[in-house]
Amino acid sequence: MAAKPKDGGPSRLESYGTGVHYPPLPPEGEHLIDLARAMGWFMPGNMGPVGFSAQELLAWSTGTRTPLSAWEFSTLLDMSRGYATELHGASDGARPPPWDGFAAAHSAAIGQRMRAALRSAAG
Repeated sequence: MAAKPKDGGPSRLESYGTGVHYPPLPPEGEHLIDLARAMGWFMPGNMGPVGFSAQELLAWSTGTRTPLSAWEFSTLLDMSRGYATELHGASDGARPPPWDGFAAAHSAAIGQRMRAALRSAAG
């Protein structure tokens, strides 16, 4: 990764992350990212990383005494599975970033739906 290309340009390590712009996250979802980081995002499978199973997430929640609402539990499962799927897909260097397109164009609508879900879950 650090080897210099024959044309004298920057190595992959030097160019890693340059020009990458991540879409902003709605502030309502930041705690879900924190929970996913604490969990570890994925678990090892026979053929590489896989998303957490419901049993693993329940064991993590119980073991760490982190109470999860039903929608948080479901969302964390979806996030873990999506993360593992993107890890597998990321081996294709020509694959576009997963946030291109829909999510970037609809971030305000996604934020509004998250706020509505949080309000309805709160009571």
